Parts: sequence; C-alpha cells; structure tokens
Amino acid sequence: MPIYRNIVVDIPSKCYIEKKDQSVFVKDRNEYDPAVKYNRVSHVIIGRAIDKTRMYPNHNFRMRYPEAFQQAAGEPQLKSIKRMGMYAVVLALLEKNSMYRCLHETMGIESANLILDFCMYSILHHSAVSDHFRTAMSEQLLFSRNLKSGKDLSSFFNQEENIERLERFKTAWAGACKKRGIKDVWLAIDGSNNDCAADVDIAERGYAKSKKDVPVVSYLYAVDSSDGTPISFDVYRGSRVDSKAVMKMIGWLKAYEMNVKGVVVDRGFATKDVLEMLDSNELQYVAMLKGDTNAHKTMLAGYASKISRQFEFMLDRYDNSRKTDNVSVFNSNDNVYYGISSEDKVKLFTQHKYKAYVSLIFDGQNGEERQQNWFKKVSNAAVDLQNRLNSGEDAKVPKEFEKSMEIQQNEGRKTVLINMEKVQICGDQKGFSSLATSEKMSAGRANEIYTMRSSVEADFAIVKTQLGYGKTGVHSETGIKTKISIGFIASVIRNELLKAAKKAGLPTNKIAKEINYITMGLNQSDRYFVSHTESKKQKEFLKECGVLPADLDRIAEAENKRISSKEPNPFHKFPKANTKEKKSKSGQSKADNSSVSGTTSVTADKEE
Repeated sequence: MPIYRNIVVDIPSKCYIEKKDQSVFVKDRNEYDPAVKYNRVSHVIIGRAIDKTRMYPNHNFRMRYPEAFQQAAGEPQLKSIKRMGMYAVVLALLEKNSMYRCLHETMGIESANLILDFCMYSILHHSAVSDHFRTAMSEQLLFSRNLKSGKDLSSFFNQEENIERLERFKTAWAGACKKRGIKDVWLAIDGSNNDCAADVDIAERGYAKSKKDVPVVSYLYAVDSSDGTPISFDVYRGSRVDSKAVMKMIGWLKAYEMNVKGVVVDRGFATKDVLEMLDSNELQYVAMLKGDTNAHKTMLAGYASKISRQFEFMLDRYDNSRKTDNVSVFNSNDNVYYGISSEDKVKLFTQHKYKAYVSLIFDGQNGEERQQNWFKKVSNAAVDLQNRLNSGEDAKVPKEFEKSMEIQQNEGRKTVLINMEKVQICGDQKGFSSLATSEKMSAGRANEIYTMRSSVEADFAIVKTQLGYGKTGVHSETGIKTKISIGFIASVIRNELLKAAKKAGLPTNKIAKEINYITMGLNQSDRYFVSHTESKKQKEFLKECGVLPADLDRIAEAENKRISSKEPNPFHKFPKANTKEKKSKSGQSKADNSSVSGTTSVTADKEE
C-alpha cells in the first residue's frame, strides 16, 4: 500500500508506533473468539512516523480520517482521472531539444518544474492569470510534486534570484541552439507595449495598448530563420523601438556565432523613424503596415482584385520555373495565401517621402471569415440601431459604421440606411495585409519571414492585450522580467507543437486541446493506468512528438512510483522501453497488457 510521502499529518490519538520500522497503527478489536476465549485484536497500519507527533499517511489513513487527510493535502491527493497528453508531449519534445536540461541546470529542478507547469497552463488556456492556475490545472499531470496556488506563483515571479538564473538560462539555451547548428536568425520586435501594474524602473511612460499614458515595457526576440524556433529575447523600457537594445541583441548573438539577417517589425512599430533607424544600421527588415498607410491603400487599389483567389498568385504553389526539390505538400487545414510584390519602391506614409518595397498578401480563409463577420456585424448593428430609434431613443450611428450607414428622417420616422457599396468594398478588403521590405523580394519570401514570429507571438507575449489582459499583473521589475521570460519558454514549447502539428497535417491550437483529453485513471488498488482510447489524429500527433501508446503506459507507471516513493525524484525523464521486456505474440509489450486490464504493476513502498 503506497505511503503519501509528500503529505505530513499529525498522528491521531490512540495510535501506536512500531519501533522496528516506525509504522503507525491503530488497534481494531474484533468479536469474541470462543476458540481462544478472548477478543482478537488486529493492527491496521495507517502510515510511517516521522517523529513522535507527525507521520506520512497511507491509503488506510485517507479512508479512516478523510477530513484530516484532505486538510493536509489541500485537495484529494489522487484524482480519479488525470490528463496526461500535454505532459507527455512536452516532456518528449523538451528532452529532445535540451530545453528541460537547460532549465533545471540553471533554474534549479523545482523552479524548472513549476515553470513548465505554468507554460502548459498558458498554452492550454491562453492565460497568464495566476489566480486561475490551481483550478485550471487541478486534473493535470504536472512536473511539480504538488499543485501550486496563485499565491505560490506570485511569490515565485517576484523572487530576486530569478533574474540572474534566467540570464544563465538564456546563455544555456543559446548554446543548445548553436550546438544544433542554428546560424542565421531574425530579430522580431513585439508591439504589445504592456501596461505595467506598477511604476518600476524598467517601465517608461508611453502610449500603451490600453490607450492610456502609463508605464510600459517592450521586448524583442530572435528566431531561427529556417523554422522560427525562438533563440533569445530581451526586455527594454518604453513603447519605442530602442536601437541600443537591437544592437545589444545583435552583439550578444554574434558571441554565439549567429548571424542576424534582419529585423521583423509589427504594425505598432512600423513607423518612419523605426525603419530609417534600421536602414542607418544597415539592417534588412520586413514590416507589417497598418491598414491606413498610403502604401497599403496603393497596393489594394492596384492589385487586390488581381490576386484574390487566383492560382497564379498563390504562394508556395508548385512552380516549374523555380527549384522544386524541397516543395512541401499542402495539408488539408493549411490556409492558402496569395500575393504580389511591387516592382519599384512605394511611398509608405502619406506625410513622409520614405519609400520601400511592398508586398500585398491575401489570406483566403481569414479573408472569407472576416468578410462574413463584417457583413453580420453591419447587419446586426443596423437592427440594433433601428430598434433603439423605434423605442424613441436619441441614438446615433456608432463610429465604426459611420462610413457604411446613416440615419434618414422622413415624415417624422427615423430609418437606418446601409450603403451597400461601401459595406461591400470594406468586406472585400478583409484578409489583405501589406509588408514593407528594405530589399526587393517575392511576396512569398516576405510572408515566410514575417510568419516566423507567429508561434512566438502567441505564447511569448502571454501578457498581451489580445489574450484579454493589457497588464503584466506583477508589481516589480523582477516579476515583469520573470513573467515575460516564462512566456518565451512557452513559445519554444509551442513552436515545437506547431512543427509537429504541421508534419501531421493538423491545426496547432486544436490538436493541443485534443491531446489534453488523453487521460489515465485509477484502478481499485489506487494505481494509475491508461485505457488507450486515443483517436487516429491524437496518435498521429503523438508519434510526431516522439510518443507511442506504450510510452503513455510507462508514464503512468512513473507517476505511480513517484506517488509511492519515500523521496519522489523531482527530475522527470521520458520513460524508455525496457530492452528486457518480452513482446507478446501480438507484438504488445507487458506495459500495454497490464494497462488494458487496469493492473499496472509498479514498485511501491510496501508495508509489512
């Protein structure tokens, strides 16, 4: 029977300690036995003593003293079902790319485990609100020994020693990337400009996403030019692009023999001053332009109808005029992009003469969805406005729809009129974007470079407004840097998930949620087992991540051993098949057979 070594309870009254092995037991008195002419007394062991007043409980204690057990554990220690899919793929992927080793060697194993738990949380739930962590992860197989509270996480974020340890982690991770042969990188400047929860030294007052003049921080990161793998990052003050921060990052990467090929800039930073700064430092760039820029309007007017859903302008299509040795096949769920690049430089901004090459990109799937949403939005707004007018309210056309609808008054009745032509023009422009490039390049190459940042942006910026919160939610420079650092680590994991999903032909966000439905359950002996109900898609994705069905059984066994161990090993290792395991005639390992029957065998801390 397993002993819960990670739980300490007080020894109940009327209990005894066996001197030989420190087992704690209670005496149960049975019925009178006429054969021996006295009452038989049986000893029931309820745990192991630590000292005269405290003990580690076992399952008997849990059943006899449920309230005391739950109070000590904080929650029922063994969940009847635990989600294990995300844990399995994260462990497999991070062993393969050395991220787990880099983390525990620089941050310490307990901190490394907590960071990975929080990364899984941010990826699965698109949230960095630590108060929700405990509830969201209560049924998850974790790296940490115990489920942490929001208070525990807040305390961790603000540990002063984190800053130095995170710097050592950045160095270790860059070294691991260099060892894998990564040489060429692009710098990406993130434009989230997060409001700080407090006025700290690293923050500088500026225009933030909340539309307020508040203290903000910004950050940049480096990604591998071949597949977008996050390499490094830095945090700096304010809402402007800091040329010193850019040059500092370039110099830092050169120390690892990595060449910075250029800079990727998002809409928030694509200004004349920023682009001229990059030019002056002889840095190539790809910049996403805002929809109201002169260049975007010019490209729309000249090419929108020409490239929209036209096979000739489809990016990444088979083209016998190009080298096709490494052309990949489109997966069924891939978005289809179309594009064209300008022959000459185009004036980017209405008020400035600055020019650059521009590529117009059209996302077919995104464009169709956004167009339909726009049509529905206009129609619903018109109905709502008409109802308000009918009720006698002095309502006006919302600012968003001023160009597409108006209120007309005729014989005392107010009627909402929609300008069909303008609504259609606006809808037809959905899905288009323009990329400014310092060098002449194809639309496909410009789009490829810009989308390198996509997997990083989704989870590195875990404090972004797009996820529903515009503040970092921490009150110190240490907390800000720690939280953004964890976002970077989450982006490495998500990039690995993205690459595996692409190989399997599956959408990243959807399959991440799908694998989280893979669970293990408790059998009658309080041992976890896997019933193997994985779908075909789940198996395909797991295989791309290096996880086979039998590996899930071994992960369940490892968890059972951790639960029953006297001193659970905090280091997690992806369980390899035992070379001595004999295969059955069907080719199924012993782990497979035992898990199906619900009798997974483990080495437990036995009681005499």
